[in-house]
Amino acid sequence: MIRRIGKVLAGLRVEAGLVLGVWAMVWALGHPARVAESLGMDPYPWANRVFFAAAGGACAAMCVLVCRLARRLWIRMRRAARTEELAFCERGVLLAEFTLALPTIAVAILVIVQLALIVHAAVVVRYAAFCAARTAIVSFRRHPDLSPIEDEITGIDEDGEVAQSAIIVLASISPMATTGVLSIGDAAMQIHAEQAGPWGTSTLAERCYYSRYTTFVTVEVEYPPSDFDFSAIPEVWPGRQVTVTVRYVYRLSVPGIAYLLPGLGEILPDKPGVPGFGVTLEQRVRMQSTGAREGPPGVLLDGSGVI
Repeated sequence: MIRRIGKVLAGLRVEAGLVLGVWAMVWALGHPARVAESLGMDPYPWANRVFFAAAGGACAAMCVLVCRLARRLWIRMRRAARTEELAFCERGVLLAEFTLALPTIAVAILVIVQLALIVHAAVVVRYAAFCAARTAIVSFRRHPDLSPIEDEITGIDEDGEVAQSAIIVLASISPMATTGVLSIGDAAMQIHAEQAGPWGTSTLAERCYYSRYTTFVTVEVEYPPSDFDFSAIPEVWPGRQVTVTVRYVYRLSVPGIAYLLPGLGEILPDKPGVPGFGVTLEQRVRMQSTGAREGPPGVLLDGSGVI
């Protein structure tokens, strides 16, 4: 009996190795830009697709091995049931084998479900980065006399508008915040939530509260070389390139995954009041502006006067 159990455990080495491989894929999926840069590759756009495809292939391989293991156990149990000469001890061995394999199958199913949710969240984070980059290249600068008044009313400054675009998108995959006092900025978020049509519910406002404190947006602006000296007013340079990086702490919704895969989960921030563990997903989007830019008065190209 001990020998049979040893054979079963030896057969589970492949499944255990695949679980470790899937864990590596999850880490790469959560940091596609960082992993791509460490490999010397351009982090967008095809590199992200490679990591998505690799994670999807790992999930498919895990499903195949789990189904294969379950089928093998089912066939062996059916053969044992049909054999009249099977001794009582051998039936006990088969039951022990199934008992040993059942937790592995259950864990594999939970890992696959959580991986699918993480892949979906990574796609949403990518779209949030796209929306934030789009906001960055189409928004005009505010007038310096009106900007403080608008900031006092809405609680969101000019740079916060870019982050707000990502926050509202990421609210779709965020849990509801359970604690927290609404500030002026949170009230502005609630107003946007009420104006969101069918999504304009109190639930969306609570989800926005969570995504606000778990979303980190950085904006990098690059200006290509120009034949004209626009160094004094870089806002009017044509072809301004904006790179937006969005980091979002996605809450692991499947119970126990953070304990089964050490290093995957991190403790969520205390501010939203949502307990549990999360994984940081990072996406980066670069866009180039082709439209007009609002800036201070500038000299006409022919030098005849001031605009």
